[in-house]
Amino acid sequence: LLDQLTSNNARLQLQHHVENYCRTTGTSEVTAEIIFKSKPNPTSLFPEPQRTDLEAHSGAVSVVTFSPFDQKLLLTCATDGAVKLFDVRQPRPFLTFYPPSKHLSTCS
Repeated sequence: LLDQLTSNNARLQLQHHVENYCRTTGTSEVTAEIIFKSKPNPTSLFPEPQRTDLEAHSGAVSVVTFSPFDQKLLLTCATDGAVKLFDVRQPRPFLTFYPPSKHLSTCS
């Protein structure tokens, strides 16, 4: 569980919290059940999601889909005829193209 936490600070906070719980209760073996019985602060286990404002299309967005191969890749299509591929950690698309027919921009 500790390896899945992204921040060193969150990892240390959880570790100290569980160690204190184990000292108080006399528990010698730490399991997932013990971690959850210690009632850690939920924000140390589940940090706030990151937010990125993406560059807008000039028309209404008709399709938004994540890549089945990489959860950080997002494809958007709009009535402006543009297809944009984003890395969701960046506000600007790293690829924008305009298919020759507006019917091709439905991302289907």
